[in-house]
Amino acid sequence: MLNMPKERILNLITEVKKFVYDKDETDVLLSTKAEVIHSHEIEDVNELDDELTDIKTDIDSITNNVYDKTVIDTKLDNKADKTDTYTKDVVDSKLSEKAPLSHNHNDLYNTKAEISTLLADKANLSHNHNNSYYLKSEVDDFIQEIWNYIIPEPEYLFFDDCTGNNPSEKYQIQSGMTASYTTFEDEPVLSLEGTVARSIRPILDRTQNDVKITWSQYMRSTATIGNHYFALIFNNTKNANVPSVYPWYLGGFINGTCGIRKDNTGSYPFISGTFTAPKQTWLNFELTIIGNTFTLTRLDTSETVTATDSSLTGLNLEFYKGSESLYMKNIKIEEV
Repeated sequence: MLNMPKERILNLITEVKKFVYDKDETDVLLSTKAEVIHSHEIEDVNELDDELTDIKTDIDSITNNVYDKTVIDTKLDNKADKTDTYTKDVVDSKLSEKAPLSHNHNDLYNTKAEISTLLADKANLSHNHNNSYYLKSEVDDFIQEIWNYIIPEPEYLFFDDCTGNNPSEKYQIQSGMTASYTTFEDEPVLSLEGTVARSIRPILDRTQNDVKITWSQYMRSTATIGNHYFALIFNNTKNANVPSVYPWYLGGFINGTCGIRKDNTGSYPFISGTFTAPKQTWLNFELTIIGNTFTLTRLDTSETVTATDSSLTGLNLEFYKGSESLYMKNIKIEEV
């Protein structure tokens, strides 16, 4: 390069200066620039103050709409752990089993009009079938009619259901006895009253023995002494006068002992045992007389006593009471 002509060298220098600043030019340019390490005031940055003001406003707004840590901790203390809550899938599954908020049951229930139509074919809650069915009394009568046809009532030699008007139409009533039909415990009964021993005799067209006698009896007395007799048999012809001494009678003491008794010079001992016959209680009796043997049975307890008398050749029957009042009902005598 040193061997280059001077003019050539100068030209090169001139060309180089086109691409670089000299010291003076550099100093001028640097005089308008800041140091590498420098700072700025807010007012030195164009519009920075306005931007910062907007940012502060936004931050204040956010701060006013969020909870601080203390508030969040307090609220979280009142919440369940995540393990106690349903996941979205679980919630969706449970909701799928529920009806929509807006729905109806038209396909499950009848409308009011449909119900009215259906009820029109039904009976009222309070109603009867009197026009469609027989009354109980009518059915009972019909059944009884059929029963009587199949098994006819026996032809009683004597029957008293105690619904008559005058007992003297069916009985010979001994003087001093008051006999009347009345009602006791809502049932028709024959009432026998009087302060002395008296009897009534069924009017019976019968002289032979083979009969069965049934009746019910209620001893009205509350006394604790004395005795009463409720049926009497004696050996005689029908409707004969009552003898002064009765060969046989059925009797019961007020203390509750009952049986078949026979005249024994006035002592009348019990024959073949006794059974109970309490007062103020309905007692149901059956007496059968077949040949020379008669059997007395208390039907409600099946207690039985039997006696035989070879000299018994006829029948006369009386219902005989002592000094106590007596009710009787359902008195029947039939052939056996």
